[in-house]
Amino acid sequence: MSGREQNFFMLKYFKHLNPSSFFIVTAVFLELLLNVVTPPLQAPDEFSHFYRAYQIAEGHWLPQKIDQRLGGDMPRGLIDFSNQHRNSAYNMEYTLSHREIWNSCKIRLHEEERQFQDFANTSYYSPVSYLPQAFSLFVLKKLSTSVGVLY
Repeated sequence: MSGREQNFFMLKYFKHLNPSSFFIVTAVFLELLLNVVTPPLQAPDEFSHFYRAYQIAEGHWLPQKIDQRLGGDMPRGLIDFSNQHRNSAYNMEYTLSHREIWNSCKIRLHEEERQFQDFANTSYYSPVSYLPQAFSLFVLKKLSTSVGVLY
């Protein structure tokens, strides 16, 4: 197929695409692109939001309070995943290699091994705002995916 024929085919395809379908296709493509070019957990509070969404996905709408701290019991894999990225979240000069990111994305959840994790800054937020993320985490957790896929 020549370049001209390919262009004609693409124009013909987009001509029959309604605006809502175009938006969905474009949004999914751009989100996947953003996830590829932006390493995980690059902002200091992303850890807390991830933990809060996971807590809600497990059905815990309210945070736990232990030693005057708010948070929840998180699986070891979630904490290991977050710890791999802490330096990049707090140090603007720190960069992660593609290998480090790939290896951290292979970490398993290990739900049976839990540890209290403090995330007081997001524990006050309404669970309603986390429902889309929590639903995704709930479904993906049932598929026994890695923590990187959950993220």
